[in-house]
Amino acid sequence: MTNKTGIYFVGEAIADQRPDPAHPRTMHVSLGGSMYFGSMGAATAIQTQKLDTMQSFYVGPVSDDYFGGLFREDFARVQVGTDYVRTSPFISMIAVISEDGQGGNKYAFYGRNQMNTTEHLQLDQLPTTFNEENRIFVFGSVATTLSLSGATLKEFAKLQLQKQGIVLYDPNTRPSVIPDLAKYRTGLEDWVKIANVVKASEEDITFTYPDLSREAVAAHWLSLGVSAAFITQGDKGCSVFSKDGVAYVPAKNNPAITRTVGAGDNFNAGIAIALAKRQVTTREKLSSLSIKDWEAVTTEANDTSYQHLLRINQVLKAA
Repeated sequence: MTNKTGIYFVGEAIADQRPDPAHPRTMHVSLGGSMYFGSMGAATAIQTQKLDTMQSFYVGPVSDDYFGGLFREDFARVQVGTDYVRTSPFISMIAVISEDGQGGNKYAFYGRNQMNTTEHLQLDQLPTTFNEENRIFVFGSVATTLSLSGATLKEFAKLQLQKQGIVLYDPNTRPSVIPDLAKYRTGLEDWVKIANVVKASEEDITFTYPDLSREAVAAHWLSLGVSAAFITQGDKGCSVFSKDGVAYVPAKNNPAITRTVGAGDNFNAGIAIALAKRQVTTREKLSSLSIKDWEAVTTEANDTSYQHLLRINQVLKAA
């Protein structure tokens, strides 16, 4: 076992397809999924900052189809660890992303009636042991609450908590695919009860808790046992709440940034990296952090997300 800190992104990698606005019958294929973006962002940040005490890993099954090959290529390109990847005969799920007419996106998922790697994750497709002594696990997306995989992921998270790992949870709410708000809210809170840290966007909580302020939602989540609750507010910044109080960190804005895909997932990566830098990898160490510590973690997570957005918008501009 090594004394490195492993940052593990557990869940889904999805093949995103987005219609070309000028040519609606032409689709642009890219790769996505919360855990894909998070693992890629963490690996890139670790390399950029030369953080040789930690490693980003993708954990879970990857299909042996065409898209699965693309995922493996991307993981190899930025040195995402694939020690805990299992090859699956199931297909990769496809997400078609279109504009909702209000400045946001709506999602349609294809392959739900077939065995796919996102919704049909099985416990025997996940590792039973890890080589890294210190472990931070990231979970998220509606797969944790709306698919058959949710129960598997939750059982796996509980097992890691028993082994002194840290669990970071991001619901990454997708209103367009949530048929029952009350049921979804219950499922989300089941995750909050086992998580050490929760991060959600203001859009997530506005949909999930339409009658509560972000302060009230954060207080509720803290009462359920989390050490910190992060609520991001887009280009306004992020508020972090702990038992010691609340801190606000403004966002870094740049007019050159026009596409924000993966920003929240890279913010999660930034939280995990900031905790790993401080060797905060147990529940006890988390509980010892002051609100000033959490403010510093937020600042670093914010920067990780911002650097990601600069990179992808530069790539798009050059294309």
